[in-house]
Amino acid sequence: CVDACRAEKKAGSRIPPEELAETLPEKEYETCSFIEARLWTVIDSLPARCREAFLMHKQQGMSYQEIADKLGISVHTVENQIRKALKVLRGKAKMIYYFFFG
Repeated sequence: CVDACRAEKKAGSRIPPEELAETLPEKEYETCSFIEARLWTVIDSLPARCREAFLMHKQQGMSYQEIADKLGISVHTVENQIRKALKVLRGKAKMIYYFFFG
């Protein structure tokens, strides 16, 4: 999902979910919607600072230095928070994958 977001960000386009419903088969759209919902549930379960740093980096494209300046923490702390978030997301992504394809 993170790679897809990066590619989308580079392309500079965002496809609204309602447009996807028209182009994807209904079952695939439901699966994508469910996976996205599960992903956001995991992101929402992250500790506040961890979630905030992760979203600032991934959604807003801020550098670690910018995040550190904005939050008043060190760059090393930002790195640790994002690393922690990615570790949690990777672990949950495996569970989601096995749920659908395992």
